[in-house]
Amino acid sequence: PYFDVFALAGDSSVDAMHRRLYLDLAGQFGLALLGLPALWLRARRSRRDPLVLMFALDCAVVAYGWVSGHYTYGRALGLTLLPLQ
Repeated sequence: PYFDVFALAGDSSVDAMHRRLYLDLAGQFGLALLGLPALWLRARRSRRDPLVLMFALDCAVVAYGWVSGHYTYGRALGLTLLPLQ
């Protein structure tokens, strides 16, 4: 279960397996978007709020995986949902 996280940056051998994480995102995680207003209120109060920063960073990682085609980064989707709860 332990692996080198930095080794994922150049490894594309498991991208095909993780591609399905990006299929039907709205259907799988749409209900979690109900937490966005609460997160937005926290962001208005403080831009340096840890949950807001965590959500922004996780969204950036997942978006990079989608745009670049390195679908292994989709494994961060679970962490993206955490601040919304």
